[in-house]
Amino acid sequence: MALTKVQAEGINLADTFAFSGTVTGAGTRKLLRTITISSATSSVDFVHGANDVVLDTTYPRYEILINSFVPETNGQHIRVFVSSNSGSSFYGDSAYNNLTHRAYTNGSTTATDTTYFNDFASYNYLGLTNTANKGGGHATIEVSGIGNAARTVINGQFWGFGETYYHTTRSSGAYESDSTTINAIRIAPTSGNILSGVFKIYGVL
Repeated sequence: MALTKVQAEGINLADTFAFSGTVTGAGTRKLLRTITISSATSSVDFVHGANDVVLDTTYPRYEILINSFVPETNGQHIRVFVSSNSGSSFYGDSAYNNLTHRAYTNGSTTATDTTYFNDFASYNYLGLTNTANKGGGHATIEVSGIGNAARTVINGQFWGFGETYYHTTRSSGAYESDSTTINAIRIAPTSGNILSGVFKIYGVL
């Protein structure tokens, strides 16, 4: 019986092959930085050019994952801000357009609502408990339009346990200038400090 080309070249198709390269193409995610907070910290900042973070046109989209955000003070919310001067200052009041939809329940009362805000780009819109073993707040935040003079749009999905409520929030916002280059992102509680949490930023092709 004649050998096939694969058999002739000595490749055993029963082997388990390990791939060690980098897969490229649409949807590829590269971890740029991980920040772990374990003591009171006012904010988490991701800044272009600092600690191996790039926030430019290298990636068309950036994704931030938050795990177990616990505020030092009970009842705080997660807020997202942007900067165009490498984090020397962040845009604040009346600088954004944001629409936030939340759904929540305490086991006996369930409600939903949609609210407009203009003081931050993304928002979890329910106060988090500062009791760490209740799980804290979690989020996936997608940012598009970073690194060039274009409108920066942010989409956030948040979930977690408040002081007395379970909740989910969908928050879509923007810093709407089409002539400003955004190069830094800040995550902070409404007031006070972050007590603990893990924050990761990815570049997404």
